[in-house]
Amino acid sequence: MSLSPVSLAASLVTMQGAATGQALATAMVKQQADAEASVVGLVEQALEATKGAARPPPGQGTLIDVSV
Repeated sequence: MSLSPVSLAASLVTMQGAATGQALATAMVKQQADAEASVVGLVEQALEATKGAARPPPGQGTLIDVSV
């Protein structure tokens, strides 16, 4: 059984298209992972910023008068 040049060329073009699609999908997954890592970095920065925030003076906000 021999392959005709046309079917061989069609197979090669199909394989090249599949490889290109796979490369694009890989790039998109990497880009999404980078974006998620950036979000994690922003959340970590926000947490660090709140650790150093001004705290109320001692005694303020510790007891709540619910008798009113």
